[in-house]
Amino acid sequence: MLFLIGMAFLVFWGLLLAAAKSNGDKKRKAKERMTEQTGRIIDSQKIRPVPQNTTTVKSHKKAHRSPEDIAGFYGTEVRSPDGHYILVFADSYTDNGRTIKGKVALIRDQSLQFKKSVQRPMEAVVSTTGIVVCCDATSLDELAGKFYCWDAEGNVLFSRTTSANLGTCAISSDSAIAVFDTYGSPTEDANCLFIVDIGQKAIMHQFERPYPYTTIQINTADRTLLLTDAYGFKFICNFEGEQINREAFEQQILTQGTVVQKLGFFEEKPMQEKSKDQRYLNWLKAALTNEEALHVFGKAWIYRRMGEWYEAADDAPNAIGSWEKALAINPKIGIKRKMEDLKKQGRSAGNE
Repeated sequence: MLFLIGMAFLVFWGLLLAAAKSNGDKKRKAKERMTEQTGRIIDSQKIRPVPQNTTTVKSHKKAHRSPEDIAGFYGTEVRSPDGHYILVFADSYTDNGRTIKGKVALIRDQSLQFKKSVQRPMEAVVSTTGIVVCCDATSLDELAGKFYCWDAEGNVLFSRTTSANLGTCAISSDSAIAVFDTYGSPTEDANCLFIVDIGQKAIMHQFERPYPYTTIQINTADRTLLLTDAYGFKFICNFEGEQINREAFEQQILTQGTVVQKLGFFEEKPMQEKSKDQRYLNWLKAALTNEEALHVFGKAWIYRRMGEWYEAADDAPNAIGSWEKALAINPKIGIKRKMEDLKKQGRSAGNE
């Protein structure tokens, strides 16, 4: 009996061990399968080595720098017509009581071509070939200036000291001709326009500024200058200062100009010519209520001109009436004796 019980116990224990072993084998195989799958996933995520016949490209592009960074100072920036050159210039300034000169720098394709100390550079431009022209005010205390012309390396091609303040400057597209103007001085240099032959390094012509302008364009082929004012009116003259678009310019003024501009245009004409143009009288009348005209001319001057128009047109009553209004505003307007003479002529004519 005991023998049978022992055998049953051994059989039970064997079955239990077999089941445990089978279960362990299943877990081991499942773990192996998981490890194999994980390995494949990790292997797929590994960075593949670069094949030996593949070239690694590196960027050699330089970081873009601003013109101020290249020049080493802040200032006005001007570009050449084709955009290859950048000119930077700045006026002088005071630092702890010490005057620091102004600066001019020329840049091409992110490279500094030259950098100069200039007393007071107020205006400068650069051509497509890198030729630079510059107006130096030199001093706040003197009516003087200095014009410079440099090549792309900073060598002086031409310079001229003036006994008048400098205004604007320009250079032709072919870098052959430069222009600068002056103002504010009683000397012969004042209010003039200078034309410079850069190749000859000399002033070609100097003449009185023919017209107030804001921009200037140089045409070397036609040897002309196009002067454009703040209103967009265009005045064309040759290199000797002679206007060559007189009729077209007059038409601009008379059709598009302000009352002040129209009266200013007529001021250059003799009264006998003006008296035949009714438009002149109409613009004088319009000036009496025009704020700009009243500020520029004054009401007494307008009435005086109206009286002169009537006198030239043989309209004595209106001439005398206009002059009386002018004298009431300004007794020193300068037409009292003329008015009295006209009154006497009228009385004489009446007595006849």
